[in-house]
This record gives sequence, structure tokens and C-alpha cells, in this order.
Amino acid sequence: MSSHYSKVNNRTQATIVPPVWPNYFSESHPEHTVYKLLSRLPTNYTVYYSKKFKGAQQAKEECEVDFLIFDGHKNLICLEVKGGIIKYDGTYSQWYQNDKPLNTAPDRQASAARAAVIEFLGPLGRDINIDWALCFPNCCLPQHAGSIPEVPRQLIIDSNDLQDFDAAISRIEKYFEQHHGRSGTSTHNAKELAIKLQRSMQFVTKIGHRIARDSNMIAEATEEQMDVLYDLELNNRVLVEGYAGTGKTLIAQEYAKRLEQDGKRVLLLFFNRMIANHVRYSFDRESTIECQTFHQFARQTIEKVDPTWWDNQDRKLSNFWDEVIPLQLMEVLSNPNLSEYKFDAIIVDEGQDFKSDWFETLDELLVTPESKFIVFFDSNQDLFNRWKEVPWATTATRKLLTRNCRNTRKIVSYLQEKLPSKMRPFDKSPEGSTVAERSYTSADEACALLKADIEKLLSEDVNPGQIVILSNAETWSKSDFSGLTSVRRHKLEWARKINPRSRSIHISTINQFKGMEADVILLTDIPKNEEFVQRLYTQVTRAIAHVIVYYKPT
Repeated sequence: MSSHYSKVNNRTQATIVPPVWPNYFSESHPEHTVYKLLSRLPTNYTVYYSKKFKGAQQAKEECEVDFLIFDGHKNLICLEVKGGIIKYDGTYSQWYQNDKPLNTAPDRQASAARAAVIEFLGPLGRDINIDWALCFPNCCLPQHAGSIPEVPRQLIIDSNDLQDFDAAISRIEKYFEQHHGRSGTSTHNAKELAIKLQRSMQFVTKIGHRIARDSNMIAEATEEQMDVLYDLELNNRVLVEGYAGTGKTLIAQEYAKRLEQDGKRVLLLFFNRMIANHVRYSFDRESTIECQTFHQFARQTIEKVDPTWWDNQDRKLSNFWDEVIPLQLMEVLSNPNLSEYKFDAIIVDEGQDFKSDWFETLDELLVTPESKFIVFFDSNQDLFNRWKEVPWATTATRKLLTRNCRNTRKIVSYLQEKLPSKMRPFDKSPEGSTVAERSYTSADEACALLKADIEKLLSEDVNPGQIVILSNAETWSKSDFSGLTSVRRHKLEWARKINPRSRSIHISTINQFKGMEADVILLTDIPKNEEFVQRLYTQVTRAIAHVIVYYKPT
């Protein structure tokens, strides 16, 4: 199961610096496993990741400590992590990683780091037991293995120790106390130590850095999500209603992967092309999961029987997408050439955008009537007025998701003021910044406001690709903001997909963007009336960390 769905620990957790896993490291990195486990230590612990120090005395110029683990009083562990399969040859005192000799022995790396830490802390570390330990998260020592001359067994954490990481840390601390015997520092000195370590990291409070922190803080599942996953395993027909940001798409992805691992043929459908593409790219290349929009899937299936049908249709007909395509799909499903084109499970996300008779058509694609059919929906986002329940609603198991895991607390609070609901922020959601509102009376004023806000975001280290302008105008040419075409040489461009690293600022509409998310959302062309207050729910919740709303008084 992915790290996103790891079991929630109910106790208060350690302070870890930095508070989110650095974006330039993959989550498959062996240090990420240790990072997650250390973050769950008790609240008295502070953990510093990837801390660099000037080399001590005759040591090398610079030393890096993978993890500094401080219990707040008595013990400071310099933990060196080595991934892969580790081997030690006692005859030649040689360490190996994945059968390749290591140029520097891990114990020597850790010892040099310890010396640098002691020199850096000076008098602040005098009464603390400071020493080193090693962690090999991808392999384990043989049963009954003893110590080697260079490294006592008590100072090695292997993959078996990951099952009870607290006990492993306690074992190391006990060893430190027995061999150094220091009584511990005062509360005042412990605070000064933390200040010195953190000050040396040059923390900043720019908007871009705060957004990066807030958008990555929630990395574990809520109890609600775990409960839904459990019920999906037990029941064949499930309706999952969830407010925006409660993890519906993530659960759909996770469950589709589980079914695939069990050898099931899975169809995962969306309404929005952008979110379907986004999810499909998240699967492995070898994945057998069919992940498409309803209309993409319908076209592909129809063309298996009649390759010319699509090109011969008048796609400008008002009922083409809602009625003509589903009826044709139903007809071709009776073709004997498609008798084996069946699925063990169908999962629908954005179910509120599907018409009731579409679900009847999809039923024909299941191997048996008892096959899995799961629908995730949010009736509050029924922009097309299609949601009329599924045909089998009366016999379905129902689940409700209320904990918002996408947005900051300030965003959820803003929505609750506008449109009260049962939606609640996740316990670990960051506070975030207040949702800003701008009022304008002319197109020139609108463009000036938007330009000033974007310039401020860019100056505060927000990438242009992190910014999405969601327009409520019929077309961008009719937008009050269309006169603005670039900011600081960054073009405003219509988005077919969202790339946070893009050098352009994205423009989209809620119909196109619904189901997606971005770090910064700028909502434009909103007349301040009751109709658009209702639309705010769908639009504001697309933002992970920062929202500005531009109103035109009516």
C-alpha cells in the first residue's frame, strides 16, 4: 500500500526539520522510509534531516549528517543511513553496498559527522550524550549476529527494527548513556541548541516556500479514508459521497491498484479529460488498468465494431454527448465480437457528472452482476445538473467522506462562511493564508489587480506554473482580464495540462479544471450574486494553498 495510506498515528508526533520531504528526492529513496518513521517519534523529539556542518579539526572540509535525532534533554544521535544490501568483510575491514565496495566506511562517515556536530554545538552540547549510529533500512542482520569490532550491534538499525522504531532508538540511547554518562542539558540550553541548528538552515517565510510546505504537509490517510477502503474490499456495489478535497480520487486510484494486483481487469472512468490523463500517467507503464473519460472509452469501444461511426456523426447536436453516444455504446455492447470485452470491476470518479442511464450502460460491461461497481461523487459539484443517483442505489453500500485533505484550514473556513456544510479540515491540515477578495469595476482595473498579485507571487518564489487562473467568462476573449497577456515575460496560456514547472501561467475554466488541483488559484470574472456563491465551492477547493477571488459587483 502506498505511503499516502499509512496508518494514522494518534499520538502527538515529533518535530521534523524540514517539515516536508524535499521535492528533489524521490519518495522511493531509502532515507524517506527513515524520515517517515522518525517523524512519528514522541513529541519531545526534534529530528533534523540532511544537515551539513563544517568539518571538525582534521576531518574533511564538510560533513553531512543524514539525521540528527535530539530527545530534547539527554541524547543526540547522528544517524547515518545506507540503502540497498549492505555487507561487511571483516578480513579486510571493507564495507559493500549492493556488492560494490564503499570508498568510505559508514562508521567513519558517522564518526566524522559526530565530531563536526560536537564542534559546532560547543558548550551547548557539553552535557548531552552525542554519538553516532547506523541504519540499513533495506536489509537485516542474520539471526544471532554479534557485533563487529568497528560497530557494536546496539548501534545498528536494520529492516527488522523498522517494525518497532521507538524501541531501536531507545536501545541506542541506552547505549549512549552507559558509555558517556552525561546527565542532560537544561531546558534553556535545549531551546538554544534548537535555535542554533535551525538558524543555520536559513529558514525563510516567503509565500512560495510556505505554499511548498502547506501543499505537502498531509501525507497520511484519514480514518474515514481507511474505513472506505475497507468497505470497498467487503462490498460489491458502493456509493462513496465525499466533499471536495476528501480524497475520493486518491481512494479510487488506490483501490484500482489493489484490484489489479489481485489479477482483476479494472475500468476506471472519469468525466473530465484532464483528471483522467493525470491519473493515467500516475500508473506504471505496464499497468492493465483502463483509465479514461466516459466518452473516450465509449468512442474506443464503438470503433471496435464500426470504425467509421464517429466520423459520420454530427457532433454539434445538442444531445450528441449525453444521449447519442451512450445509446450507441449500449447497442454495440450486444455485438458478439465484444462478448469478452468485460471487466471484473468498474470504478467511476466524478459520478455526479454521469447521467443515470450511463450507469445502466456500464452495467453491461461487468463480467457478472456481482462484479464490483464503485461510484465516487459529490452532489455539491453537479455543475451539469445530471446527478439523479445510480439505478442500483437502493441496494448499494453508502459511505460519506467529510475530512478535507486537500485545502488549508483557512480555505475550508472561508467556504464554511460562504456555504455551511459538514465538511471539516483534516487534523493535520496546515493553517495556510487567508483567502483574499478583490473588487473591481472595469477591465483595466481588473488587469491591474491581477498583474500586481501575480508579480507579488512571483517575487515570493512561486513558480509561474503553480498559478492557475480560473475564468468564469464564456470564453477568455470575453473575460475582463483578457487584456493581460503576460507578467514578467511569463505568458498567460490556455492549459491543456498543468505543469508546475512551466514557465507560463495557466488559464482554464472550472468545467475543464474540475477534479484537478493547483497550489495557487486565482478566480476571475465572478459577479457577486447568489448563483456564483454556489459555484465558489467547486472553484475555491481546487486550490491547495493560496486563493484570490476577483469579484465584479452587480
